[in-house]
Amino acid sequence: MKCLIERFVCCGLQEYQKGKHDLLVDGVEMNNVVYMFKCEDSTLTVKGKLNSVVLDSCRKASVVVDSVVASIEFINCQSVQMQVNTPPNTSLPESMPVEYSACNVYNN
Repeated sequence: MKCLIERFVCCGLQEYQKGKHDLLVDGVEMNNVVYMFKCEDSTLTVKGKLNSVVLDSCRKASVVVDSVVASIEFINCQSVQMQVNTPPNTSLPESMPVEYSACNVYNN
């Protein structure tokens, strides 16, 4: 279990943000995880290629990432949006939420 914790490093933690549309996590690496908790009416932009993104208990929130390796998870979220700016001829991860409320997905 210690290996797993060291392997996946939380590089961006955003909590209880409201009405913030300029949240930025820059310089991520492929073993990084970004976690957004209880944010409302906020937008998070992640620059670089990372392992995964988690939005937990967010409402009217959005996340824009350059590239994601494994997954983007929405846990107990309402009216969320995600955008992945992947290069041409690449695909999104196959992980999508099973239950969601008004989730919009954009792939550029």
